[in-house]
Amino acid sequence: MLSAIRDTQISPLSHQPRLNGLGSAPTVNASAQSRPVPATPLSKHRLLCYDRWERISRGHHQVLYAQAAEETLMQQWRRGRKLQQMMSQALSQGSLAQAAEMERLRRQMLGRRGSFAGKALLDHRLEPVAERGASSPRLCQLKSVDLLSAKDRAEAIDLRIGDLWLQLPLPADGTPQKQLAVVQRALSQCGIEASSVEGQLQFALPDVLWQRLDGHWWMRGQGQRLPAGELRGIKLVELHHWQDPRGWILNDLQGIKDSLPRVQGVVAKLARLLKQMRHALELASERLLGERGGLQLQELSEQLDSLSQLLQPQGFGRRMQNLMAQANTSRNQTQALLY
Repeated sequence: MLSAIRDTQISPLSHQPRLNGLGSAPTVNASAQSRPVPATPLSKHRLLCYDRWERISRGHHQVLYAQAAEETLMQQWRRGRKLQQMMSQALSQGSLAQAAEMERLRRQMLGRRGSFAGKALLDHRLEPVAERGASSPRLCQLKSVDLLSAKDRAEAIDLRIGDLWLQLPLPADGTPQKQLAVVQRALSQCGIEASSVEGQLQFALPDVLWQRLDGHWWMRGQGQRLPAGELRGIKLVELHHWQDPRGWILNDLQGIKDSLPRVQGVVAKLARLLKQMRHALELASERLLGERGGLQLQELSEQLDSLSQLLQPQGFGRRMQNLMAQANTSRNQTQALLY
C-alpha cells in the first residue's frame, strides 16, 4: 500500500544554509577581523644601528654649527681689533681722517652676524644666540612718563601689553624705591625687568616682545602722571647696551674716547668666545670621529673572534639552513634574524 503524502514545511530561503562545493559556508569571526596585525619586531642590531645613526647626525650638526660660529667670531674679532686700532690712532693724532672707514667697520659688525639653519649666530650685543636659545633683552625707557616721581595722591595706572592688562597701584608720597617695587612686581608677569639707573626707570624686554610691541605700549592713569579716559600710546625709547655697536659714537673725538673702552671690551670678549668655540669644535669633531670609527681597540679582538665563529661551516650559514628547513619557522622570525 502506498502511504499518504504529507505536506512538509519548507523554511524560507533566508533561513536556509548556503552551500558551496565543500558543504556549509564558512563563518567569519568579527573579532579576528578587528584584531590588528602584529608589526615586525625590530631586531637589537637594527635598533643599535638607528641609535648610532642618530648620534652621528647630531654630532655632524654640532660640528657644522661650531665651524660656522668659529668663522663668524673670527671675522667679527678681526673687524673689532681693526676698529680699535683705528680709534686709538685717531685719538693719538687728534684727527677724524678715518672716520668713514671706522663707520664702515661698525656697520659690518652690526650687520654681518652670521647665520646657521636660517637663524642668526650672534645677536645685537654680539652674543652667541645658541647659548640661551634667544637674543639678548632690549633696553628701553618711557619717553614722557615718570613712574618713580612722588605724587600727592595715589594713582592706579593701567598698562596694556599686547593682550595682557596690568595695573600699577602707585601709592601717594611714595619713595622711588617703593614705586620701583610696584612696577617690578607688575611687569614681572610678562617677563619684563625694571630697574633704576641714575634715577631713571629702565626696562629690559625680551627680544620677541620688543619686536611685537613695535616701539610703544598703551597706558592710562588718573590724572597724576597720565590722563584718565582713553588709552594712550606711550613711546619706548631704546637704549643701547655697551656691547651694541649701535651705541658707539665715531664721528667726533669725544665720542671715540667714550666708545673706545666699549670696543676694547667687545674685542676681548670675542677673543674669549672664539677660544671657547674652537675648543667646542675640537670636542665635537673627536666625538664624531669616534662614532664613525666604530669599534674601540679593546672591543676589536672580541668582535673578530665572534665573526670567525660565524664564518665557520657550522656557523651562521648552517644555522640559517636549519632554521629555514623547520616547518614551524615563520617569516617574522627569519626576518628578525636577518636584520
